[in-house]
Amino acid sequence: MHALPGGAARFKATLDWVLSWIQAARPTPEALRGTLAQRFDAHGRGAAEGCLALIQGAGLVARRGEILALTEEGEAYCRAPEPAVLFERLNGAYLGLLETLVLVGHPGVRGAGHRGRLLPVLVEVPARSAAQLGIREGWLRSLGLLRRTSARGLAATVTEQVTPLGRAVLAAHAEEVDEIVKRLEDLLLAEREADAEWAEAVGFRMGSADDGWMAAWADGEPADVGEESAHVDEEPSHVEGELARGLRVPPRWHAARLDLRPEQVAPHLGELEIQGRLLARICAALASGKHLLLVGPPGTGKTELSRAIGRAAEAEGYCAGVLAATASGDWSSFEALGGYALQRDGALQFRPGVFLAALEQRAWLVVDELNRADVDRALGELLTVLAGHGTTTPFTLDDGRLVSVGPEPSCTHQVPPPFRMLATLNTWDRTGLFRLSYAAQRRFAVVHVGAPDDAAYARLLVRAATVEGPEPPLAPRLLAALTRMFSAAGVLDLRAVGPAIALDMVRYLRRRREPGEGLAEAVLLFLLPQLEGLEPDHAAEVHRRLRAALDPIASRSVLAEVDARFAEVLQLSAPLPPAFPMHRRAR
Repeated sequence: MHALPGGAARFKATLDWVLSWIQAARPTPEALRGTLAQRFDAHGRGAAEGCLALIQGAGLVARRGEILALTEEGEAYCRAPEPAVLFERLNGAYLGLLETLVLVGHPGVRGAGHRGRLLPVLVEVPARSAAQLGIREGWLRSLGLLRRTSARGLAATVTEQVTPLGRAVLAAHAEEVDEIVKRLEDLLLAEREADAEWAEAVGFRMGSADDGWMAAWADGEPADVGEESAHVDEEPSHVEGELARGLRVPPRWHAARLDLRPEQVAPHLGELEIQGRLLARICAALASGKHLLLVGPPGTGKTELSRAIGRAAEAEGYCAGVLAATASGDWSSFEALGGYALQRDGALQFRPGVFLAALEQRAWLVVDELNRADVDRALGELLTVLAGHGTTTPFTLDDGRLVSVGPEPSCTHQVPPPFRMLATLNTWDRTGLFRLSYAAQRRFAVVHVGAPDDAAYARLLVRAATVEGPEPPLAPRLLAALTRMFSAAGVLDLRAVGPAIALDMVRYLRRRREPGEGLAEAVLLFLLPQLEGLEPDHAAEVHRRLRAALDPIASRSVLAEVDARFAEVLQLSAPLPPAFPMHRRAR
């Protein structure tokens, strides 16, 4: 069965116009293609061939040489274009139309995905395309036999519902419907027997055509309406997806622009020490329409900063929060965009990747360590989306629509103007990295997040060392040694190290409660891994400075371990600096 241009809700209106035009113009097939392209922006041979196949298959139009003309049935229909009459023509020409109407009305069928799996079995024809159910439901809606409803309760949902006209059509085909119902309930029973867990969870009670849903049709009441009120949406809006998932729509999700200011972000930073000019730079980049790439050494708070920005956007109504993911070398377009996944019943169903999942949740996307993935391979056609354009994928949803992503409201996954992707990248990570192509970089504003200055570092360390908790605060001598380590006179002018590493060391030391041993251990556990890759001269200087901080409080054996580990990790070949005498008092 074929779709027509103009959208599913207007299939019948499009067909009526085409028939009237053929009746008046007696065109050639080539002229039909040109007219569809001009009136409905339906270019290419596919739209015209599909339209022609449908009206010829329904017996409404015939070729007479090179000319298209209405048949007697087509002439009769044009005189009285009643939906029920057109249903009979289409139902006689195409399999599955009546079966689709039965599937929608039956209480044991669970949504569009279930209907899509049952329909090919009912008509005993393998599905050539997942779009076929959606096309049939679109025709039934355009004929007025189905309508979409938004049921508002604890979890709002959008469902298909059989209309009074649809129930009249079912009643007119009562014998045929009875046969369809018997086959359908055999299938449902087989499903229940094959999946006892599902039967227990859902509590499905199989009934016959005489004891429930058919009686409801006869009484004029739709079988799928319970105690909750139903609101009819004849033309579903772009928030239909949110209703279907019971999600709230943030008030500014569809705003024309994003206007996030530094004073709105600052309250969400928590303990982060972020310079005001850096925050202003970030907000200006976001307001200019760019996605954000935060780059810098490990531990500088890039991830927490991106989440804080997301929290601020949520507080201002631009999103419903953030969806966080961490990239890896295994990432492909399946993880980012999505793809078909095998379900437990053996069917293939589209599963959204993190980008589409964020859009579905009305959230901003935060991706940590973006350069661990091959970004061009993983994002693929999403690079077009990040540039502000739309794309249509080859994947099909349960309702038959192709997955499309872009700013247009007609897309299955609309990207509204305020949506942003925030990513982080560690500049010192040397393992398993991919370079970002210039094409990928152009989609982002690249903002460097460095280590705090000495004063900010000192504030962070004092706060972490003295805050009340189950462990005692750090001794002043230990805090002073840490403060010197994490300063320009310590390691920061040779290797920028983020405060997260220093704070990890503080937490370890407060728990360890052994000043000399503990500080040396913390250096080896947390700081040394961040120093890999230093130039030999810089490595030797860092080693000298750290030994100067450890020498007054660490034992000889611990210092020997520090020397050995530094020599191994930083590949130091020089002997221990003479500034450190070896005739120390054993502790």
